[in-house]
Amino acid sequence: MKRQIPTVALGAVLALAVALVFRLVPDDFPTKSIGRIVLFLIAAVTGPVFVIFVRLVTNRLGEGHRYAASFATIGALTFDSIASGFAPQLYGHQGPGAVIVLASIVFGGICIVVSDLVLPDKSHPASKV
Repeated sequence: MKRQIPTVALGAVLALAVALVFRLVPDDFPTKSIGRIVLFLIAAVTGPVFVIFVRLVTNRLGEGHRYAASFATIGALTFDSIASGFAPQLYGHQGPGAVIVLASIVFGGICIVVSDLVLPDKSHPASKV
């Protein structure tokens, strides 16, 4: 696990960037049905994008691992859980909007892990059991 600390840190930095982007979303947007749909669709679509990005970065840094995006997601969700618990204002939403934003972040984490498991990684072929 020690080798994966930079990958976990990368995930935390990416989560901070996403938190700052969430600040740009209008306060009432997540509480509307269309807002929820958009946030969850973005989470689903960006899952594979996150996986590809993290794999490229970690492979270039020589820290590549078959499940690099899952390790980065550990960092991202750890950051998000701590930040939402201690500094929820970082995301720029309060009340129901904050809950929906956090739910879409968790859903995004799930989409990343599923994408990491499903997308083939030519630099780290899956072992045959």
